[in-house]
Amino acid sequence: MAHRTHLVVTVFLSGLIWVSGCGSGASSGDKKTLRLNSIVIAPNSTSLSVGNTQQFTATGTYSDGSHADVTSVATWAASNSTVSTVSASGLVKAIAPGSVTVTATMATISASAAVTVNQLPKTLTYITITPNQLSIPIGGKQQLEAIGHYNDNTQGDITANVAWSSSNVNVATVSATGTLSALSAGTATITATDNSIATTLGMMVNALGAVDVLTWRNDLARTGQNLNETVLTPSNVNVNTFGKRFTFAVDGYIYGQPLVSTNQSIAGGTHNVVYVVTATDNVYAFDADGTTTVPYWHLTLADPANGITPVPGATLSSELGDFWGITSTPVIDRSRNTMYVVSRVVNTNGSATSISSYHQYIHALDLSTGAEKTGQPVEISACVPGDSYDSVNGQVCFDPMHENNRVSLALVNNVVYAAWASLADVDPYHGWVLGYDADTLKLVATFNSTPNGTMGQGGYWMGGCWTGSRF
Repeated sequence: MAHRTHLVVTVFLSGLIWVSGCGSGASSGDKKTLRLNSIVIAPNSTSLSVGNTQQFTATGTYSDGSHADVTSVATWAASNSTVSTVSASGLVKAIAPGSVTVTATMATISASAAVTVNQLPKTLTYITITPNQLSIPIGGKQQLEAIGHYNDNTQGDITANVAWSSSNVNVATVSATGTLSALSAGTATITATDNSIATTLGMMVNALGAVDVLTWRNDLARTGQNLNETVLTPSNVNVNTFGKRFTFAVDGYIYGQPLVSTNQSIAGGTHNVVYVVTATDNVYAFDADGTTTVPYWHLTLADPANGITPVPGATLSSELGDFWGITSTPVIDRSRNTMYVVSRVVNTNGSATSISSYHQYIHALDLSTGAEKTGQPVEISACVPGDSYDSVNGQVCFDPMHENNRVSLALVNNVVYAAWASLADVDPYHGWVLGYDADTLKLVATFNSTPNGTMGQGGYWMGGCWTGSRF
């Protein structure tokens, strides 16, 4: 009958091995203890690049000359964890350039391996172009910037090192230094290429014909037409290619239509600019192409620090919320480089129910800087003969507390016209039309639609429109 013997081998962290035998033919003399004499780590040295790993193994040699894999039971350590780390299973990861010693230990027996960590060769992984989208008028120029992104998570300006190209040189060209020039209406893809890795990223350029929007709905007839449109068609105005491209942050409601001045001299260059006014008496000049969301200039026509604020709607009527500062569309005169704006404020140091606490102003603002062209705004004030319900000594005078300038401004024959109606039908109010000289802001025309009779209550509202061609 055959004799079978089973061996059980147990490895202890102390470096001892206990071997026992059982089964027929086994005896108590088959039990023995082996002592660990040495450990060998493999590999005994290595070089790694930052981010790479290396699995180490530990082999123990025992008192009877036998060997055993002790990788999983040895205690692993790295002499400098900022250079590399080592896991409980002997996996080394390179962290930063330098040298480190990796050690495997069992009881008093240990072995070490040398690890050298090298910086990865710096290579370009991809390129980005800024701005990442662009709409530019014919004749316009834009400096592009190529940013190189590297495998070590760094980045740098490589504008002068890439090769620039345009997919349609009839629409736009780009110089060796990244200056884009728009030549005709259409689209083109601009590409920056680094020869070492042949990676390119493109951007779309819409070389649109320059179109100003200087007044409400584009012209004095208020048609809203752009008779020079050359790019937009029914085929490309769709949900896939036409929509919101960027946003600007402002601090209040926008009741007036934003206006656009193309090829505008501003901030030391030439840009397409969109001008925005808010009901909190703020005026912004933004880049109309979205190359930056920071305004070229921002002007506050109130003075909150001294108690001069836009008019809170609730002080006049429970129907009105928020503020009522600038509520009409301004008008722009390119020949004068000026935008005309009507604002409204209240002096909170005075009585909220007193007309004397309320003021309205007409401003002539420099398109390039926001500065007042006449040095300071002109306060709106006018009187006409009449016997209406709010007349005093045969005169009906403009009421800055109750009159609301919602109708857009109009520029006709060098006169800036503005018109007023009520604010939530709070008495007293009339329909006023005032005209101001475009150069001096001197009042040159005055009309009140209801100066006589027991009830005034006229007004020019027109949903923000104004038929400026009448004047």
